[in-house]
Amino acid sequence: MSSVQNGGISRIRPRRPAELIAENIPNAASMCYDSGARQLVIPMNANNAIALLKIE
Repeated sequence: MSSVQNGGISRIRPRRPAELIAENIPNAASMCYDSGARQLVIPMNANNAIALLKIE
């Protein structure tokens, strides 16, 4: 789950509390999962960049 306003990414798993796994990602609205690299790809349009977040 992402928070556009706060710039955070949280992981939510069954029977576990939500876990904040990234902060300070501006406008973290649209993201996709790259299963080959096991990472989230998060566009940061205002910065002309992307964030890559490894998922363990």
